[in-house]
Amino acid sequence: MRDKRQRRQQYIKSALEWAAEGRKGSLRRADLRGADLREVDLSPGEEGERGVDLSYADLRKANLSQANLSRADLKEANLHGAKLTGAILIETNLHRACLRGAELIRANLTEADLREADMFGANLVGADLTGALLIEADLCQTNLVEANMYEANMYRTNLRGAKVYSEQLLKAQTIMEAIMPDGTIHE
Repeated sequence: MRDKRQRRQQYIKSALEWAAEGRKGSLRRADLRGADLREVDLSPGEEGERGVDLSYADLRKANLSQANLSRADLKEANLHGAKLTGAILIETNLHRACLRGAELIRANLTEADLREADMFGANLVGADLTGALLIEADLCQTNLVEANMYEANMYRTNLRGAKVYSEQLLKAQTIMEAIMPDGTIHE
């Protein structure tokens, strides 16, 4: 048990060092459960580079409020119950990520890749989803009130039980074959 705790603390330390010193290396499969990473900048240092590699990482219940994760790779990361209020996730890869019950209030997800993401019960009030890929994402029971969905691709997105207004959905690039909040399939 102590070894696991020490390893987790080392991952957290590595994440902060990565942000502070050069932005090189990988935190792939890192165990960052419950980590306090508020306001940490894990974005790329140079234009055109990728951000931190946190693919397959365990970030359950981590606090990433106001963190900058632009162009980071969070493919299949577990962010169940994570706090991402005000986080910057521009062009971030969240393909197949678990964001169940996550707080993404006022998060910037412009052009983020959320294909097949599990966002059941997430809170996206006021989030910016401009140009985001939400193809086959699960947005059941999510709160999307005041979220900007301009040009978002919501092909086959599951919105069953989501709090969202039709005016918001009209701004999306497509909602073809999406499951609407009332359970009907959009043609």
